[in-house]
Amino acid sequence: MRDVEKAAGFLNLFADNVSAGMDVEPIEWIRENVVDQQSARSTHIDFTLSPFLLEPIDKFLNDGTVRHINLMAPTGSGKSTLFVGLLNYLIANDAGNTLVAFQNEQETSDFAETRLFPTFRDNKALKNLLPKKRHAARKTEILFPHMNLWMVSATKGQLQSKSCRYLIGDEMWAWEKGMVREFLARHHDRFNRKILMVSQGGDKGTDWVDEYGKGRIHHYHWQCPGCQGWNAYDWRDVIYSKEENIDWERFKESVKMVCPRCLHEIEDTVHNRRHLAGGGKYVFSGNTSALPEIVSYNFNALACYWVSWADLAVEWILANKKKRNGDIEPLKKFIQKRLAQNIVDLGEKDDVLKIPLTAESMEGYAVENERARFLTVDVQKGHFWHTVYGVDAGGAFHLLSEGRLETLEDIERKQAEFNVPDHCVALDCAFDTDAVRKICGLHHWFSMNGTVKEEYVHKIRGRGIKLIYAPLERHMVEGIQCLHFNFSSQRAKDVLAARIKSGHFKVPHDVSAEYIKQMQAESKQESIDKRTGRVSLKWLASGNNSHMWDCSCMAVIFAMIHRMI
Repeated sequence: MRDVEKAAGFLNLFADNVSAGMDVEPIEWIRENVVDQQSARSTHIDFTLSPFLLEPIDKFLNDGTVRHINLMAPTGSGKSTLFVGLLNYLIANDAGNTLVAFQNEQETSDFAETRLFPTFRDNKALKNLLPKKRHAARKTEILFPHMNLWMVSATKGQLQSKSCRYLIGDEMWAWEKGMVREFLARHHDRFNRKILMVSQGGDKGTDWVDEYGKGRIHHYHWQCPGCQGWNAYDWRDVIYSKEENIDWERFKESVKMVCPRCLHEIEDTVHNRRHLAGGGKYVFSGNTSALPEIVSYNFNALACYWVSWADLAVEWILANKKKRNGDIEPLKKFIQKRLAQNIVDLGEKDDVLKIPLTAESMEGYAVENERARFLTVDVQKGHFWHTVYGVDAGGAFHLLSEGRLETLEDIERKQAEFNVPDHCVALDCAFDTDAVRKICGLHHWFSMNGTVKEEYVHKIRGRGIKLIYAPLERHMVEGIQCLHFNFSSQRAKDVLAARIKSGHFKVPHDVSAEYIKQMQAESKQESIDKRTGRVSLKWLASGNNSHMWDCSCMAVIFAMIHRMI
């Protein structure tokens, strides 16, 4: 009898909470009840400030014909706030076992502890639903009296065994291959299941690209004040000054959005951006062959009124400038993180680089307006390969010496012959690392090593700046200090290839055939990441030695460190 009374008491309590929530629309309920101290724009979650989230929320909570919603959105657009608001609402008003999956354990625990759980404690509507027993609330899960909430990383072990009505996935672009399938299997074919998957743009070959394409795609549109026509937020409709020597203040004033229909121009102001986004709507793209129970939504940073179009234009120009110098990563990130687009066109492949030869001879070659010269060495078992480049004021590389060296004394003689300062000599320490670092320390040379990382963060004047080489490291070997740089091998090769193709790479006509052979030993081809399925373009070896290609990459890194390119 006592158990029956307890059950009845709980049901009455739950009914009070549910009936109180159902008197208002979900968006209004969330605004009144959910306090998110971590939100960048408002402590009380107000989705009317992010109008591009309203329809996806409505489909998730109110449309019984739609079971699965995909949302491809830019970074910083309120995806975490979306999760916080929805979870608070579901617990109080439409309970069901819920699984929220993140790309890794750190993201999972950070979201649970610092973002989500504090909102539960501050939500008066959840006060009587929070479990009283300590063991029912753990680091990344809460066992409520009427439902369970699990937050996990997207790994096979954590995605299995749980049975849920609601599935919410974050940053699907980074998930390993096959994990989306494991995730979707957790609803066990419930008739009332709901799935929400949210991410930035992804890469060709990943599960996210495939899943997004399965839905009926809707893009967020703005209405032109001039002709009243509806237009998708498209980067091609952003116009700005094309002056070669940019005055950034004047440049920002030139940035506008132009209607592709009537050419009406809209100034870049907070008022205009907010007015366009607030009056916007999603428009179906027309892919009627997609499954009707899956809906995919997309908006980009142009729709986020707090992000100026001028700032985006600056990012775009700087990213394209880096692309011209061979560094494609900033442009790729702009497309995926700002424009929220999948990248399925990987760009140009490089089968074999053509090394242009000049009329000059290796002997007595003098570099006009030379600013520095670098001796870089690839260490092998029992011998070495080297290059010496002079770099002129325009950032062009001039080959002065190349070939095989047999001994350490040969390296010393080569340094003296070309008068290369100690701080402009580097040895690759991938082979016999400690011995090479000891040599470098004794000679006051640098050691270098190419890695698989794409970028490194440097703290400059309190800001985190991402570069393709790492901050300087100091290593001690037998009491001798060696100065060392790691760098991104793939991105250094991109920069080197761009210098060669742009004419900023001068090689005398009497260079050795072995140098040409090694410089053409790698080509840029499609590569599949077995872990994620991601398809990308990478520099891959053809089977020939590429030692002087590696030396040339080190010279590129030296030039970047010295801010010559």
